[in-house]
Amino acid sequence: MVFAIALQIFAFAVFGGLSFVFADRKGQPLLRPDLIDDALYFLVSLLLFGPLVGWMHQHVSTPALARVVARWPLWLQAGVVLIAYDAMQYGLHRAFHGDRLWAFHAVHHSAEQIDIMTSFRNHPLNLLPYVAVPTAVLLLAGFSPEAFLVLAPFNFLMACLTHANLNWTYGPLRYVIASPMYHRWHHAIVEGSQSRNFAPNFPVWDLMFGTYYMPLHERPVAYGAPDAPARFVGQLAHPFRSKAAGAPEAAALSA
Repeated sequence: MVFAIALQIFAFAVFGGLSFVFADRKGQPLLRPDLIDDALYFLVSLLLFGPLVGWMHQHVSTPALARVVARWPLWLQAGVVLIAYDAMQYGLHRAFHGDRLWAFHAVHHSAEQIDIMTSFRNHPLNLLPYVAVPTAVLLLAGFSPEAFLVLAPFNFLMACLTHANLNWTYGPLRYVIASPMYHRWHHAIVEGSQSRNFAPNFPVWDLMFGTYYMPLHERPVAYGAPDAPARFVGQLAHPFRSKAAGAPEAAALSA
């Protein structure tokens, strides 16, 4: 927990400082009114999901046929985990944009000012399968818990970076690794854009399945999910009160 808080302070300082020079939305304050809500989500993720993932690493058993994977060197395990985790989270992210699950994911999209703290704004019942499913699958496949620990700082900082208020596209590397502008289009209130750019780290999944979207000569104007409440308590209750269908852009996937 201490390490995660230290990483968060580091990310807030570095990416927040860079946003004064390379801001996508100029003049957006670091200390915005709903920052306390995202800080509460950060604490919830630490208190609930940190122990859960630790328990899974200790108690999810490896089937005998998967023990060959457990003998791979750590660097190879970490590389495969990084790619496989990203692919599974791409699929889970798309699922949460469907009719049945959108009300949970709308909480993440409710932010009207996107920055590194937005990465933690996730309803617990959205975050639970997003973390637990790929973790369980890969542990059962024989991958070592140490492979996940090696990748934890990278995944943490990438989540912060892709949500940072930065205008970076990475030029030709935009097809290789997720940039802040790639993910900001996913949060934009533009017809069809919230049903694009689902991959956490590697846009190859969006390129493969036709969900990649990043116009180079435009910038998003507005962000948010109009059907979701603005504050923490209301957001937690939202999925159980909402009768909305799915993400308003879901139909645009076939466009």
